[in-house]
This record gives sequence, structure tokens and C-alpha cells, in this order.
Amino acid sequence: MDCLDGAEISRSERIQAAQGLEEARRRVQQQEQEYLKKRAQEKEEAQRKKGGEKAEKKERKAGFDGRWYTDINSPGTEENKENPAEEQDMKPNVDEEQQEREFWEKPCSFSPESRLETHRYLEEKRKAKEKEKEKKPKAPRTLITADGRVMNVNEPKLDFCLTEDEDRNTVVLDLAVYRHMDSSLLDVDVQTTYVRVNVKGKQMFQLVLPAEVKPDSSTAQRSQTTGHLLLTMPRAEGEIKVSKVVSRPTRTSPNASTPQENKRNVAGRERLEVDPSKHVAVNVADIIPRQRTKEGPLETSRMAPPTATGHISFSAGFVDNPDVPPLI
Repeated sequence: MDCLDGAEISRSERIQAAQGLEEARRRVQQQEQEYLKKRAQEKEEAQRKKGGEKAEKKERKAGFDGRWYTDINSPGTEENKENPAEEQDMKPNVDEEQQEREFWEKPCSFSPESRLETHRYLEEKRKAKEKEKEKKPKAPRTLITADGRVMNVNEPKLDFCLTEDEDRNTVVLDLAVYRHMDSSLLDVDVQTTYVRVNVKGKQMFQLVLPAEVKPDSSTAQRSQTTGHLLLTMPRAEGEIKVSKVVSRPTRTSPNASTPQENKRNVAGRERLEVDPSKHVAVNVADIIPRQRTKEGPLETSRMAPPTATGHISFSAGFVDNPDVPPLI
């Protein structure tokens, strides 16, 4: 070796390393033996611990209620036979939360065996959770009992409204089906005493009717706005009542004219007779009286222009210039 960490190895360093080689080799071998002894002790402790847990589980067995009880055939249970009252009052084993807390709080050496034990424990917990999440098989649904009694079933959990129309002698069922579901996914079966609707071929809706109906005369309609399913089922017994039509007065707008007014308009307009002698025209200019003292230049301009035949008086010394246009 010529360089170590980018630095050149000198001759003196080589001599010192050769002198301490045997001591370094002896220390490495000693540390190796110590580590092998330590690993053997850890393995032995792990095996002893594992054997103790198996013996404890074998001694205690699970009863019919899932609790752990002590084996009565073991030699250490003679005292329990003598005191059956104490055996009945014995508390059940710690729950899973306490067991988990004890497992994580228990001190252990940081060794490969302890790490493997931790991974095994986590794997068992994961499998237990997956087993709990597994769906249990559903019990077969009972639509009609053995004695012929029809059951009410609402598996899709739909809102519904069942009403009876006495006037039309019908039973009306308003079922709030999903709005955007296609009508081809609905299978309606109307019987004399009950109605059954199969939604998506999986979920069943069944309802007992308050009276017998006619399945052949029943109708099913689907709302295009809300998606509700409306079933109209006429009763098997009873008569349809004819409702009397009550005439209601038509509402007219305030601007609409009555028939009498229309006749009057057609015949012609009628005017009131007024005496023309009593007609008085109001002069708006004379509403406010004016007092005229002198006529100014504006007043003279308001006067009517002289006619062609009239004469205009001029002042003395007036000289008419024909080149000047008239003022008016």
C-alpha cells in the first residue's frame, strides 16, 4: 500500500505497522471469540423464552366463550379443585391492548432474534386485522316466511310514500329511485297483496299493500326530472267514485272589459251634451295682470309690423338712405 486516504505512507509508518501486526491480530481473534459466545447466549435465551411461551399456552386453553382457562388435568391445579368458588371468580386474561402494551414495553436485547420476534408479532397482527375485515357471508334473505307471511324488505334503503286514492279507488306507491339510473335496471313485480322491485338485479325492495290490487291493471311511470318510480295499482274491490266538477269563476284582469261595455263600444261612442254658450276660453296671458307705463324697445318690437297700405310717421329732419336695409 503506497497511499492511505490520499496521504503517502512513509517508511517509518511501515516499520511501526509491522511491529504491531501480531498484537492487532491477537485482539481481533479475541473479540471474535467474545462475539461468538455472546451470540450463543442470545440464541439460548431466545429458545428458552420461546419454549416458555409455548408451555404457557399449552397449560391454558381457550374455552367456549373465547377466554383462557387453566387446564384442570395439570398437577398444579389441585388447589383450584379444592376451591371451586375461587376458580369461578378468577378474572379473565388481560385484553389485547394490555398484551400489546406489555409486548412493546418489555425490555429485550437488540439481536437478530428479537428483531425476528418483532416482525412475527407484527405479521400476526396484520393477519388478524385482515381476517376481521373479511366479509362474512350474508344470511339468505327471507321474502316470504314458511307460513306464507310476506315480509317488508328495503335493501337499497330507498325513500318511499304509499298513499290510497279514495276517489279513484287506487293504491299509489312513490319510490325514490336513483335519479341517473337507467330504467332497464328496474324489475317491477306487482302481486295482489304486495309489490316487489328489484334494483340493479342485486338489491330487493318489497312492500306489503294495505288492500288487494289488480296486477293486470297496474301501471308504472318514471319521472324524467326526479327519477322517482310511480306505481298506480287499482283495488280489486270497490267502485270508482265520480267526482263532481265544480265550475269556478274565471279570473279577469282589471283592464278587461265586460260584455256590456263591449256592446256599448260596438254601438258607438256617446258624448255628453254641453251648451256652447257656456263655453269660456281661458286666456293664459291674462292670468297675471301687467302694468304698462312706457313702451321700451322690446315693447315696440312686439307690435305688429305695418301693413303695405299703412303710413309710417318719421321725425323731423329724417333723411332716408336707400342703401341701408330696413330694420324690420
